[in-house]
Amino acid sequence: MTHADALALVGSGAYYQAKGMKVEVRIWEVRSAFGRIDALITPVAGSGQAWVDVTSLELKETSKTA
Repeated sequence: MTHADALALVGSGAYYQAKGMKVEVRIWEVRSAFGRIDALITPVAGSGQAWVDVTSLELKETSKTA
Protein backbone atom coordinates (compact mmCIF):
# COMPACT_ATOMS: atom_id res chain seq x y z
CA MET A 1 0.00 0.00 0.00
CA THR A 2 1.32 3.41 -0.92
CA HIS A 3 0.89 6.57 1.13
CA ALA A 4 -1.55 7.84 -1.52
CA ASP A 5 -3.62 4.64 -1.11
CA ALA A 6 -3.58 5.10 2.66
CA LEU A 7 -4.78 8.71 2.38
CA ALA A 8 -7.94 7.38 0.74
CA LEU A 9 -8.67 5.47 3.97
CA VAL A 10 -9.10 8.62 6.08
CA GLY A 11 -12.69 8.67 7.35
CA SER A 12 -13.11 4.93 6.80
CA GLY A 13 -14.25 2.35 9.28
CA ALA A 14 -12.16 -0.68 10.19
CA TYR A 15 -11.65 -3.32 12.85
CA TYR A 16 -8.58 -3.47 15.08
CA GLN A 17 -7.73 -6.61 17.03
CA ALA A 18 -5.78 -6.39 20.28
CA LYS A 19 -5.55 -8.58 23.39
CA GLY A 20 -8.28 -10.94 22.16
CA MET A 21 -10.75 -8.17 21.32
CA LYS A 22 -11.90 -7.00 17.90
CA VAL A 23 -12.83 -3.30 18.12
CA GLU A 24 -14.61 -1.21 15.50
CA VAL A 25 -12.58 1.93 14.81
CA ARG A 26 -12.53 5.00 12.57
CA ILE A 27 -9.38 6.12 10.71
CA TRP A 28 -8.68 9.83 11.26
CA GLU A 29 -5.22 10.37 9.81
CA VAL A 30 -2.36 8.49 8.15
CA ARG A 31 1.40 9.06 8.13
CA SER A 32 4.53 7.45 6.74
CA ALA A 33 7.22 6.64 9.30
CA PHE A 34 10.38 4.53 8.97
CA GLY A 35 9.17 2.69 5.86
CA ARG A 36 5.71 1.81 7.17
CA ILE A 37 2.33 3.52 7.05
CA ASP A 38 0.54 4.26 10.33
CA ALA A 39 -3.10 5.19 10.91
CA LEU A 40 -4.52 7.23 13.77
CA ILE A 41 -7.58 5.34 14.96
CA THR A 42 -10.31 5.95 17.52
CA PRO A 43 -12.91 3.46 18.73
CA VAL A 44 -16.48 3.90 17.47
CA ALA A 45 -17.70 3.37 21.06
CA GLY A 46 -15.56 4.45 23.98
CA SER A 47 -12.66 6.87 24.00
CA GLY A 48 -8.99 7.21 23.19
CA GLN A 49 -6.82 7.11 20.11
CA ALA A 50 -3.73 5.26 18.91
CA TRP A 51 -1.30 5.18 16.02
CA VAL A 52 -1.16 1.64 14.58
CA ASP A 53 0.41 0.02 11.53
CA VAL A 54 -2.19 0.18 8.76
CA THR A 55 -1.58 -3.51 7.96
CA SER A 56 -3.00 -4.41 11.40
CA LEU A 57 -6.44 -3.09 10.40
CA GLU A 58 -9.24 -5.07 8.80
CA LEU A 59 -11.14 -2.65 6.58
CA LYS A 60 -14.94 -2.75 6.57
CA GLU A 61 -16.59 -3.61 3.24
CA THR A 62 -18.44 -0.31 2.93
CA SER A 63 -16.28 1.69 5.27
CA LYS A 64 -16.30 5.29 4.02
CA THR A 65 -19.05 7.42 5.54
CA ALA A 66 -19.75 11.15 5.40
